[in-house]
Amino acid sequence: MHFSSEPLAPPAPAHPGGGGADSGSCFVPPGGLPTEPTLRAHVMRMRSLRPGLHMHSDDTREPRDMVARTEIDEGVRIVLLLDGLVDVTYGQRRMSLRGSTAQPAALMVSVTEPDQFIRRTRRGGYARRVSLGLGLEWIAQAGVERAALTNLHIDLDYNALSSSLPDNVEVGYDGWS
Repeated sequence: MHFSSEPLAPPAPAHPGGGGADSGSCFVPPGGLPTEPTLRAHVMRMRSLRPGLHMHSDDTREPRDMVARTEIDEGVRIVLLLDGLVDVTYGQRRMSLRGSTAQPAALMVSVTEPDQFIRRTRRGGYARRVSLGLGLEWIAQAGVERAALTNLHIDLDYNALSSSLPDNVEVGYDGWS
């Protein structure tokens, strides 16, 4: 597995709904469909399997450079990269994942509050991947008796987060069991 994390570069200006043909940057409102054709096709491959459980798969070569931004809800994100390169940012953490058929790669991120998601592509770049999003709704409905959010940032308001979670989800802490 090849993984790198680097600070988030200052964001480029966003263009609602997909931007101009040469902008290379767009903002997609949560639940919205972009007007930019490549990004629209990408979003159309996303599937809601049940409340709080989403899947996306891709096996594509990128036709152009692009930066796409959207807001995502709290939950767990799992990316299985079977081949190629993925360059994404969750909140302030930028991650580049590289995989091959001989050595696939995986990434799992816990998003503890609604945050910004950024996806970057390069013309000619290739990625074959499957992504899963497991939200709090899925945890609440899946029959999980007890779940915990762990590895949380030090600046997180423990009480505010605890009060917003379903009854079977707790905020983990050192010594939690």
